[in-house]
Amino acid sequence: MRTLLTLACLGLAIQPLAAQNPQNPLTAQTSAESGVIGTPTAVEANYSVTKAVPEDARRVRLNIHFDNKSTAIRPGTVRVIVRDPQGVACHESSAPFELKPGDGNIFSTDAVLQGDRDYTVDYTFTGRDGQSATGSFVWRTEPVNFFYAFTTPHRMTVALPDSSDKTLLDAEDGKLTVSWTYDNLDFYPYDSMREIKANWRIEIVPQLNGRPFGHSTWTRAMGWLPVLENRYERDGVSVLLEAAGGEKAGIIRVTACNSTDQPQQVRLPVVCPKNFKGYNPGWIDPTLPTDHLLAGWDAPADKVVVLGLGADAYPLDPVMNTQVNMEWTVAPGQTRTGWLIRPYDSYVRNGDVEKLRATDWAAEYEKAVGVWEELLARASRVIVPDQRVVNAYYAGLSDIFIMREPVGRGYIAIVPGTNGYRTGPNAFESSIATIALDQAGLHDEAESGYRVNWDLQTPEGDWTEPGGWGHLMWAGAGYKAWSLMEHFAHTRDTAFLKRRYPQLLANSRWQHEQRKKTKILQPDGTRPLTWGLMPRGMGDGGLRNDGSHYGIYYTHNIWPVYADSLAYRAALILDKTDDARELKRIYDEARGDLLTAMELGAVTDSAGNRYLTSIPGKATGTGSCWGLLASVYPTGLLPARDPLMENTMNHYKKRESPGGLPVHTGWMADGMWVAITLNDFGQVHLMRDEPDQANAYLYAVLNHATPFYSWCEERGQFPGAKQISGDLQHLWTPEAVVRFMRDMLVMEQDNVLHLGRGIARGWLGSGEEVGIERASTRFGDLSYRMRYDKKKGAIVGRIDFPTDGAPVQTVVHCLLPDGMKVVKCSAGVPLRDGSGFRIAAGRAAVDFVAKVK
Repeated sequence: MRTLLTLACLGLAIQPLAAQNPQNPLTAQTSAESGVIGTPTAVEANYSVTKAVPEDARRVRLNIHFDNKSTAIRPGTVRVIVRDPQGVACHESSAPFELKPGDGNIFSTDAVLQGDRDYTVDYTFTGRDGQSATGSFVWRTEPVNFFYAFTTPHRMTVALPDSSDKTLLDAEDGKLTVSWTYDNLDFYPYDSMREIKANWRIEIVPQLNGRPFGHSTWTRAMGWLPVLENRYERDGVSVLLEAAGGEKAGIIRVTACNSTDQPQQVRLPVVCPKNFKGYNPGWIDPTLPTDHLLAGWDAPADKVVVLGLGADAYPLDPVMNTQVNMEWTVAPGQTRTGWLIRPYDSYVRNGDVEKLRATDWAAEYEKAVGVWEELLARASRVIVPDQRVVNAYYAGLSDIFIMREPVGRGYIAIVPGTNGYRTGPNAFESSIATIALDQAGLHDEAESGYRVNWDLQTPEGDWTEPGGWGHLMWAGAGYKAWSLMEHFAHTRDTAFLKRRYPQLLANSRWQHEQRKKTKILQPDGTRPLTWGLMPRGMGDGGLRNDGSHYGIYYTHNIWPVYADSLAYRAALILDKTDDARELKRIYDEARGDLLTAMELGAVTDSAGNRYLTSIPGKATGTGSCWGLLASVYPTGLLPARDPLMENTMNHYKKRESPGGLPVHTGWMADGMWVAITLNDFGQVHLMRDEPDQANAYLYAVLNHATPFYSWCEERGQFPGAKQISGDLQHLWTPEAVVRFMRDMLVMEQDNVLHLGRGIARGWLGSGEEVGIERASTRFGDLSYRMRYDKKKGAIVGRIDFPTDGAPVQTVVHCLLPDGMKVVKCSAGVPLRDGSGFRIAAGRAAVDFVAKVK
């Protein structure tokens, strides 16, 4: 990150340290005394940290990235010192270093650190002319430490599951911003892209004895609930803000603790900025209470915006009439509690202020938390020894329900974001979320949340929602077919498949007709590279056709062909013999034309390697690589080790960020759509049985999260990146985390079940349990646990296979560090490479002991 801002993690919360670090220490100024170099903007610096093993944050490489803005080489020396929490130097490295023109100057040093703690890394570049520049950052030695989080604010949304009443919480150091809208998606056509953005906002900067606390941390309650914990501490006094979305209001519990021997004054200023809407009635009329704000404008005038409860006093601000001040005098050793309430639909005319004051908000808060605990307790239970990885799974599951809400006509829809992308649903993110819910065993919720997408189809069979967000995005039909067939596979609900099958059939017939539009010979009588592909359509996801969003893209042909294959599969399942023959012809023809386009349209790099861009035969101006790897997973159109797709994956992996993510996976040419690291690359590595790379991507993605396990859609490469785009809380990354974590623990491929396919080697090596309970699979529900018993020199475990259905061929992957291999197993045959064992026909309960050495 730019050294003007440093981020570090304490516990489960993030601790911005910008106030402790010099501003722009490596952006040169005119004075050498300022600790910088040369003429203005001559040198800038970022930093990064890489781990030798993803699950071990103690063996690290510290990297200082210098950008020499001048055209001259700048010789000098770099010195790096690592200090423990007591300030004692525990690692030091110094060496001559030349800053060549440009940003490719990286000084690296390897360090081995001890314990789970914060280490301060100080670095200095000293030029031969004696001028120097310094910077610092903090590294916490925990595998998931959110080190690469983008700049603040960080967003989490609180609400009940499937609720229209969402409260957005934006945390930054010393401040919390609460925003919302009174609109909801019932007001708009559900098949269109029309954003409803939060247009109400309050800002909270807690104060101690008249001054802001100046520092805060933030996380989710229990590490994963969509419930805020925002802590402020200074001089022995703390304020904790806990926020949940209740049934009738957004609820913030305020807890002030005084551990000193003197009384302390705590104030919570709650401000509607701009001093216009959201007025305090007591500021206007001294006879009225000062504990709440009314809308005034932009909503019914007497609508209650916020209400404070439980404070000693509510003093008015002499200037700001759109402010409530909650104030407590906290005695030595005392803890005080109050409440800040954001009602969804309360009015003075109805006497609602008194009703709100009489409500038991402690009970309402606990009720809201209990709803989430009860819902997620029904989902699969993931078992890995890294709690923050576990938290990521459940935080992602919860965010799927946060980003669901009513959209009219009785539908529940999944939306891609909580603000900028809070709009009519599209087929993409919502499909992945639906599959994630089915795999977690929440089948009813899966079906209800995607029903609107399945229903959106024209009489002609166009399944791409031509009146909505996904219009002209041909891949949408493939996503719909994928989630449809996954839902059937997990529920075995034949009535559901029969009801939906006509849509699969109609879509394939419609696609077949569309492909005829590209079957036109060129003037010389030859076929174009795009022969038999879907016609020109919208790319999205960073796909480009020079300056246009529209073109004939591989991604938007891979998925339609997959839809054809799934329609054919459905016809076979339902014994639709005549339809099956027709659908097989459609599928074979479409797949053949697509594979021909891939073969003939591949481009060649400087080393002679053939790979794919997003458009057949076009080497430049094609944008991102989104969706190309879908030809391997989940569509299976090409095998996992197909040479062309292997070259394609390796080509795009050449550009990885300092934090280990492929670059230009979306719109930002020099940034990352973080979701695609797991959604595309990680899943293919699982399919290829490359667990170390797959798991490295998991940890990299988690460390690019905020402490809320939230991600913006796209972002820059370094810690604290200010280059961000899309919604601040976007759905695709958390749902990709949920899907990937499930597949790394239990994954179906063809007719084989894989257990532990992508786990970190250190997890089993720790001796702790790894596994999953109540995992829904295509073979039925399954649970398993395994652990490494060092004394026995074996992995011991138990698998509870589905109780109904045929026996399941199963591969148990026993991934251990230090080259340990399985040599013998009581329940199966060791794999040739010793990475696990195979059970030919798993059924009922199987206990196993797998000897390793």
